[in-house]
Amino acid sequence: MMHYAIAQDQIKSYFTNSPIGTYVVQDQKFCFTNTKFQEISGYTEEELFGKDPLDLVAPEDREQLRKDAVSMLKQKRLAPYKFKVITSNGDIRWILESVAPIEYEGQPAAIGHFMDVTDTKKIEAALQVSEQKYRSIFELAREGIIIVNYMDGKILDANMEFQQQTGYRLDELKKSKVWELQPHEFQKEAKQSFFRFKENRGGVISWKLCQNQEGKILPVEIIAQHMLMDGMEVIICMVRDTSEREAMMRALTMASEEWRKSFDALDDAVMLIGPDFKILRANIATSQLLETEISQLIGLHCHELFHGTDSPPEFCPHLKAQKKGIYCEAEEHESHLGRILHFCASPIKDTQGEITHTVEVISDVTRRRQNEKESLRLSKDLAASFKGITEALSELVESRDPYTAGHSKHVADLAIKTGNEMGLSQEDLEGLHVCALLHDIGKAIIPAAILNKPGELSTHEWGFIREHPTTAYETLRRIPFPWPVAEIVHQHHERLDGSGYPLGISGTKIHLWARIIAVADIFDAMTSHRPYRPGLPFKDAIDELTTGLEIKYDTEVVEAINRVLRLDNRRILVVDYDPDVVAGICSELKIAGLEPIGYTKSESAVNAIMKNAFPVVITELEMPEMDGVSLTRKIKGLHPDSEVILIAKCGSKEGSLRALRSGASDFLEKPINTSLFRKTITRALQRYAGKKHR
Repeated sequence: MMHYAIAQDQIKSYFTNSPIGTYVVQDQKFCFTNTKFQEISGYTEEELFGKDPLDLVAPEDREQLRKDAVSMLKQKRLAPYKFKVITSNGDIRWILESVAPIEYEGQPAAIGHFMDVTDTKKIEAALQVSEQKYRSIFELAREGIIIVNYMDGKILDANMEFQQQTGYRLDELKKSKVWELQPHEFQKEAKQSFFRFKENRGGVISWKLCQNQEGKILPVEIIAQHMLMDGMEVIICMVRDTSEREAMMRALTMASEEWRKSFDALDDAVMLIGPDFKILRANIATSQLLETEISQLIGLHCHELFHGTDSPPEFCPHLKAQKKGIYCEAEEHESHLGRILHFCASPIKDTQGEITHTVEVISDVTRRRQNEKESLRLSKDLAASFKGITEALSELVESRDPYTAGHSKHVADLAIKTGNEMGLSQEDLEGLHVCALLHDIGKAIIPAAILNKPGELSTHEWGFIREHPTTAYETLRRIPFPWPVAEIVHQHHERLDGSGYPLGISGTKIHLWARIIAVADIFDAMTSHRPYRPGLPFKDAIDELTTGLEIKYDTEVVEAINRVLRLDNRRILVVDYDPDVVAGICSELKIAGLEPIGYTKSESAVNAIMKNAFPVVITELEMPEMDGVSLTRKIKGLHPDSEVILIAKCGSKEGSLRALRSGASDFLEKPINTSLFRKTITRALQRYAGKKHR
C-alpha cells in the first residue's frame, strides 16, 4: 500500500479553504480539520483537535463506517460511503465520505474528504415518496392508464386496470405498440390517430380495443396527453371502458322505439307539460282519467283540467319543479273530479341547465286511501279488542286471589311510566304493557288454597308458586304476539345476580323489559297488604329496592322508578285569588321540599290540570270566576286520584260541608295554621301514594 508523504504546511495550504470538508486522522485522532469540516460539524478547530472521529458519528452507523473506511484504506472499496454525524448542536447530518492513506509529518495517517449531502438526501426521500404516490395513483386508478413512447408508439408501462381491460400481462404489453391492440381491421386507422396525438400533443378518441387474445372486443375512450418523464418524451393515455355507456345508448335507442307503447301502457296518467302549463303530450291513462280524447287535451292548461282553477295552486308540483329545478310531489283531494290524486313532477333541462319541460305523473289513489283508512280503523278496533282480552285474562287470574286483585294492572302502569322515563319507544311501551299485564297468568293453575293461604307456604307449595313463570311461558309461546311476550314473562322473577327463578340467568341475559317488570312487581308486592303481612310504606319500599341495586335489581330501572314516584308526589297546585296567599303557600311548600305551581285564576288552573295531573290541589273556596267547589268537581272529573284541599275564611261551616260533598279530601280555615297545614299536606300525599301504587 502506497502512502503519500504530506507535510503539515502543505495540508494547510491545499485544504484550509477547500469547499469540501477535509480532515487528517492520525492514531485515531483528528490532527487537522479545514474550515468547511468545522462548519459542517459545528465544532471549532481546537475542539476537534485530538478528538476521536467516531465520536461525531451516530452510534448506529459507527460499526459500518469503520468497515467502509478500512475497506477503502485497503483499496478494496472505491465508491464513497454515506453515514450520519451528530453536530455540536445535536443536529443529524448525512455525510458522503472518502478516505485515503497518507504519511503526515513522517507518520502513517489518513486523509478524509467529507461532504454534507443532507439536502440531497431529503430531496431523494421526497422524490421517493412522490414516486410511491405516483405509483399508488397509477395502480389504484379505476381507469386504465398506459405510458407510450412518443417516438414509436411502443407501450412502456400499464397499470393493473389496463391489464384487466386487455387481458394481457405487462410483459406482453411491453412487446406491443399501442395500435396493435386494436382488431386487425382497425389498426391502420388507430396508427393514424396515434400520430395525430403527436401532432396535437393530446386529444380524445374512441377506439375498439382488443380485450384479450381470444379477440373479444371492448369499446374504450382514450384521453392522451404529451409529457416528459425521466427525460423521455411520452404520451400518457387514460383508457376509459365505455361498454356500459354504449350499452346504455343502445338501451336508450330501444327505449325510444318502445316509448310510445310503454307510455300508453302505464296505469298512471303521464304528461309532458311546457313552461306555460300547457299539455304537450299525454298517454291513454290521462285520457281515461279526464274522460277526454288525447287530441283534445293537447294545448290545454293542466291546472284547469286537474285542479279546476284558472291558475296553478300553491301546492302544484309542476309549479314547484319549475321554480326549484328538482323533483316535487303532492297529494290532494280534487273535489271537481271526485278523486284523491298523487302528483309527481320532474323537470327536464337543456344543456345549459334551463328547464324546458316537466314530466308529470298523476296517480289516482282514491281507492288506496279509502282502503288505508278502513285498515286503520280495523287495526284500532283489533288493538282495542286485544287490549281488552289481555286485561280480562289478567283480571280472571287475579280474581282467584282477593289480596292481589289489581296487582297486574298496577305493575303494568308503573312499568309503562318507568319505561317512558327510560326513553323506550311507543312500540316498546305497548309491548311492555302487554307483558306486564300477563306476567302472572301462570298462576291460573295454582290451587286457590295456596294463593289465599294466610300462613307461611310449605316447600311443596312454594314449588307450585315458582313454576308459574314456566307455565305462563308454555301457554304464551303459542300465541304469535308482535313482541317477545312469552320470553319476558318467563324471566320476570330472574335477578341480576342469578338468584332468581326459574332459569337462574343473570345480568344482561335478562331482557330489559323483564328487569323493569321485576322491579315494578316487587315494589307493588312490598307496598300491598298480604294475608301474612301489612304493606310497607312507600319510602321503605324504595329503600329496600335501593339496597338491592346491581345485586338483584337493575340500577337504571330502580332510579327511573324512583324518579317517576318522586315526580308524581312532589307537584302541588295552589289556586287563590290573592297573589300574596299564593306566594305564602308556595314558599311554605318549597321549604318542605315540594314543587308548587301557583295560579290566581281558576281558568288557568284548569288548563294546567288538563295538561298534567297534580297529586294535591290547594284551592280557595270563594274564587270569583269558578268557585272552589266547582273547581274540585272539575279536578275530580279529570283526575279522580288527585287530593283536593279547600281553604276558606274562618267560621265557614256551610262552605266546609259543600267542599267535602264535592269530593275535597280536606278543609282548612284562614288564617292557615302552619303546623296543621303541614300535617294536612302530608296526609294528602300519603293518600295519593296509596291510591296510585296499590
